[in-house]
Amino acid sequence: MYYYMDEETEKILAGILENIIKRYECLESHMGCLENDIKTIRKEMKEAAILLRDKQSWRLEEVKKEVDGFIARIEKTD
Repeated sequence: MYYYMDEETEKILAGILENIIKRYECLESHMGCLENDIKTIRKEMKEAAILLRDKQSWRLEEVKKEVDGFIARIEKTD
């Protein structure tokens, strides 16, 4: 026994499926951006670790100055 969908239900279902596809494509695009951001952050973290590993005093002082400045800016907004 087969049941056939009426035209109105078919249009509603088509609209729902179209919205699902659009949302999926948007989400997929956002995921691609997120993956690229994560790769960039990992690269920058590795570069920072190498910089700190070198233990050159002027570099450590520069990093400390930047971190202290960042903390001061955060504390002002609280």
